[in-house]
Amino acid sequence: MTPDIPWWTKLWWRGLDVAVNVMSATISAGIVWLFARIFVRWKHDEDLRFEKRKAEQALALQGGATTNALRIQLEDFVARVQSTSGAEELGVVVKQWRKWLDNNNLLPFGGNLGLSDDWASDSRFTGPNANANFESFKKDILRDIGKTVSK
Repeated sequence: MTPDIPWWTKLWWRGLDVAVNVMSATISAGIVWLFARIFVRWKHDEDLRFEKRKAEQALALQGGATTNALRIQLEDFVARVQSTSGAEELGVVVKQWRKWLDNNNLLPFGGNLGLSDDWASDSRFTGPNANANFESFKKDILRDIGKTVSK
């Protein structure tokens, strides 16, 4: 026969058993929460990296398209300068080129501001010697348009 254990001892062991089970469940839940938190954080960071790469790629594609469009417009200016027949007409094209530089925010790049400032004076296209120097101006502006730096 086994000796009978007092009721308060049974209660003590029962309480201890419940406390150990609660602590075990709490620790297990904490471990599961920790792994879930690590996974969610990793997934969030991975999504951010993906979005950043996607935005950079879109910007690169857009930048390439913009650069090509600017290059085509620049080639158009070259063609227009080559087709001019007088100093006043050349002055109009030069004004349009300077305005194009400003509108496309290209003045701060490379030496564009200096090139634009060199052609700021309208007097060389309208004076009495304007047509005499026309070919020289034409050659110089073609050289400077060729030096235009885009983004």
